[in-house]
Amino acid sequence: ATYDATAPTVTVSALSGPSGGEYTATITLSEASTDFVVGDLILVNATATMSGSGTTYTVTLTPSADGTVSVTVPAGSFTDTAGNPNTASNTASATFDATSPAVSIGTLTGPSGGEYTATITLSEASTDFVVGDLILVNATATLSGSGTTYTVTLTPSADGTVSVTVPAGAFTDGAGNANTASNTASATYDATSPTVTVSALSGPTGGEYTATITLSEASTDFVVG
Repeated sequence: ATYDATAPTVTVSALSGPSGGEYTATITLSEASTDFVVGDLILVNATATMSGSGTTYTVTLTPSADGTVSVTVPAGSFTDTAGNPNTASNTASATFDATSPAVSIGTLTGPSGGEYTATITLSEASTDFVVGDLILVNATATLSGSGTTYTVTLTPSADGTVSVTVPAGAFTDGAGNANTASNTASATYDATSPTVTVSALSGPTGGEYTATITLSEASTDFVVG
């Protein structure tokens, strides 16, 4: 007869994925088992299905929410053919992220030297957010920054409203989730000098002349002095 008093060991491979919202891993037993089932697994933030037999199994995890998902095989979950219960496995884990990153554009400041600036803040870091992702109105732009914080500089093309928006699907976070649309930051650019027209003098009446002075744009600092 063959004597076996050795507890079977268990190894859980690294989780691969997510693919279609699921992670997979291979579970390898050092000895074949006929009573190792999905209910033996300890799961965190996930549900699972399991296929396989003997010494090799595949577990598929469906995350329940964003965050850490993990799978472990505790000691005493199953037995080998000699009835020896297993030792505990390692824990395989991954961080699941299915949330689209959000974008916020701060108020445009300026113009300074004919340019406006604003801070663009992402809720999650991105490596593929570039100036070409911006929707611009009446302006050209440059973009600097990385991770979650960027500065956009707008150069107006003409007098009038200038604005910047980040549309939905412009970039992705580290998990491949596409962003939602940002707010729109806008300002009214005016680089045209106001003109002044003085009408013909009328009078004298009571020894005084009068005239109407018309400005092409309103002013708050036009005074007699």
